[in-house]
Amino acid sequence: MLDDFYQTIQRQRQYKWTVHPTVQRFLATGFSSCVRVKEFLTRLEIPCQSVNVPSDTDGRNELSRLGAR
Repeated sequence: MLDDFYQTIQRQRQYKWTVHPTVQRFLATGFSSCVRVKEFLTRLEIPCQSVNVPSDTDGRNELSRLGAR
C-alpha cells in the first residue's frame, strides 16, 4: 500500500502537480510514531511544518479544532 502511495507521489512530481500545499505534522517528543511519520514524509520528499503540541499553544488549539482529543 505504501509503495502504491509512493509511486503516485512520484508520478505527480513528474508532472509538477502539488500533492499538499502545506502538511502540518503535530508531534510530541518521546513518541516513536512521531519519528516514523517524520521519516516517512522525508523519504517521500514531502515538506511539512512541525508543530510541537506540548510547547505550542496555537498548535494545540489547531489540533483540537481539527477534532483531536
